[in-house]
Amino acid sequence: MATEGNYGASNPAPPGDVDDGCQDPTDAFVSLQCFYAQDVVVTERRKTALDDMKTRIAAVSGIQVKYEDALAAQRPALKQLLQDLKAIKKTVECQVTDRQDDLIRCFCEKIDKESGGPSPLPIPDDPCPKAEQLNAGDLEELRTKQAMITNAIDEHKQALDELTGLPAGMKATVDELAAKVKDLNKRICEKTIDDERAFVMQLHYRWAYVELRHQLTDSRTYVCRIYDLLDELFALYEWDACVAGAIAWLEKAKQLEDERKQGKDAEGAFIDDVLRCSKPKEPPKPPDDDTDDVDELDPCRGVEPSEPDPEPPTKPDPYGGGDGKGEPPPTGQYPPTGEPPTAQHPPTEQNPPTGEKEPPYDGPTTAQG
Repeated sequence: MATEGNYGASNPAPPGDVDDGCQDPTDAFVSLQCFYAQDVVVTERRKTALDDMKTRIAAVSGIQVKYEDALAAQRPALKQLLQDLKAIKKTVECQVTDRQDDLIRCFCEKIDKESGGPSPLPIPDDPCPKAEQLNAGDLEELRTKQAMITNAIDEHKQALDELTGLPAGMKATVDELAAKVKDLNKRICEKTIDDERAFVMQLHYRWAYVELRHQLTDSRTYVCRIYDLLDELFALYEWDACVAGAIAWLEKAKQLEDERKQGKDAEGAFIDDVLRCSKPKEPPKPPDDDTDDVDELDPCRGVEPSEPDPEPPTKPDPYGGGDGKGEPPPTGQYPPTGEPPTAQHPPTEQNPPTGEKEPPYDGPTTAQG
């Protein structure tokens, strides 16, 4: 791996022929500890994500029918609320004539500033970083990215909570807004409220009504919004687990490196590194080594193994095989063709088996005149 020599690798492999010495297991052991730390964090994150997704999937079961029923029940109240807001708008516009444009501009700027959230976090095609290909300098960037992912997850969860809770809370939302509009209309009629304040309040109620009606779409669009958010949340959870695992890897590698450098025997660790990094040489032969004398007792020492005898050439198969292993023909009167022979007459004394062919027989000869 690319980082094994950087992180935990206090003793990178020496240049030259690697066969000159044994393999140092330090890097492999460090990598194993980093892998374990990564797996612990990734497993914990994925378990949390799985539990949350299970709860959210269960919450959307049958939600389309619930939404349709709730929307049908609130249609009369929504129509009445629309008429009330139009009446208030007409009244306050007659009372405030010189500062309408200025009040509307300030209201819209305030709404844009408060409601305009951050742009959606783009999820890369391959969001999982390979920790073994990173280095300690990437830690800060990974932590920043993790904070952005966490914020995006929270926003998706909040949006999902609002959408899935809409059927059950639709009546309360409509009733609350209708009560505010009714109270404002009463104060305007009784002249117990400033004209400009009443004008701004009706702007706020009109904006809330428009937002609510845009949210109350047809049931298919409503369900598709939920499914899109769930899909994005799943991808964010997976991205979060990968980034958290990479951070755990790098932090563990840095911890092991710091522990080695700040250990009690720092001088000994430094010397060991130098010795391991130096090119190994042939070990000296001990003075009491009698290996050569022992090897001379080997009776087979220096004896070359004889070559095996060549296989005898195969004989041609008299029975039609090419490998000399044909089977003999079956005994009896039938040739090995598998078919019965035609009728044959045994040779007579007049026609000895000379092997010569006789002319065809055309019947008895007659005297020719």
